[in-house]
Formats: sequence, structure tokens, C-alpha cells
Amino acid sequence: MGTLLYYRLVNLHGSARASLVVYLLPPFALIYGATLLDESLTPQKLVGLGLILGGVALGSGLVAWTRRPAPVPE
Repeated sequence: MGTLLYYRLVNLHGSARASLVVYLLPPFALIYGATLLDESLTPQKLVGLGLILGGVALGSGLVAWTRRPAPVPE
């Protein structure tokens, strides 16, 4: 079942966006470790979490990283 869902994801969004799912494993491991195993959440872990989620947002196109065109002199 999971393989079929993955194939549908690749078909709908392409392989580049589908591969970004792998980057979501460390955040879930961090959340599960903190909630189920009482591991500590340090500032370094939270910064890493932010970097991972930011990278996934940029890579998936959720956040556009474009430059504004320079103003044209008249």
C-alpha cells in the first residue's frame, strides 16, 4: 500500500519533490524521541529542525526563493 502511495506521489508531483519526504524522517524522530522517550530538546536540535524544515519548504516550492527584478531606470 505504501509503495502505491509513493508511486502516486511521484506521478503527481515528480521525483524531485517526492524525494523530499526522506528529509522529514529526522524531525519525526526528534518529536517521537522527545514525546515517547523523554529525550531533551536542546536549542541545537531545534535549530537543526528549523533548517531541515526550511530546506524542505524551499525544495518543494512551498516558499519561493526569487529575486525581485531591478528597477528599470527611466
